[in-house]
Parts: sequence; C-alpha cells; structure tokens
Amino acid sequence: MGAHGQTPDPSRFLSEDFLQVLNEHRKNCEREGKLDQARQARKRLKELRILEENKRKEEIFEKHVSEFKLTLEIL
Repeated sequence: MGAHGQTPDPSRFLSEDFLQVLNEHRKNCEREGKLDQARQARKRLKELRILEENKRKEEIFEKHVSEFKLTLEIL
C-alpha cells in the first residue's frame, strides 16, 4: 500500500527490465509446459504494456495542455 492506504500505481514502477524478466518467465513456462502460468504472464505483459502506453499518452497530453496554458498567458 502507498501513502494514505492507497494501492500504489504499478505504472510508476514499470521498467523495461521488469517487462523483459516477465517475458522470459513466460517463455520458460511455455517451454516447461506450464501453459496456465505462461498465459497469466502473457496477460499481465499485455496489461502492463497498455498501462505504459496510456501513461505516455497522458504525459504528452499534459505537456500539450501546459504549453497551451503558457500560450494563453502570453496573449
């Protein structure tokens, strides 16, 4: 749990290294025939990649909003 009893946002802790480790885990599970675990890892990878993409889009949007506000202040 994060500050004030809130669940921490996993996208804040996401790293390319973690995604690579999870993907290697998925591959190992597939090789070992642990198909349920492989499927869970694949699903989690997809969820994390979506989170990462949404985070990037949000950051770009916030940057544009900030630039727009700055432009309005100049006018």
